[in-house]
Amino acid sequence: MVDKDKRAARELAARDGIPYARALRQVRQQPRPPIPPEAIAALEVDPAAGYAGDDWSFEARHAREEARTLAYWASP
Repeated sequence: MVDKDKRAARELAARDGIPYARALRQVRQQPRPPIPPEAIAALEVDPAAGYAGDDWSFEARHAREEARTLAYWASP
């Protein structure tokens, strides 16, 4: 999230001709959009949906294991 904020601040500063620090404050004060219900439902059905295939963090591996368990029990 930080990299997106910094990128947006650089673009805002360049576009509006304002200092980077002020642009960064403006970007961070903007409200974040809510998570769409479809994304929440997808994560409830497939816990690994929020992780990339090459993400080998503990959370991603755990989510893929949960997804395999759910798929096993959901299959006839």
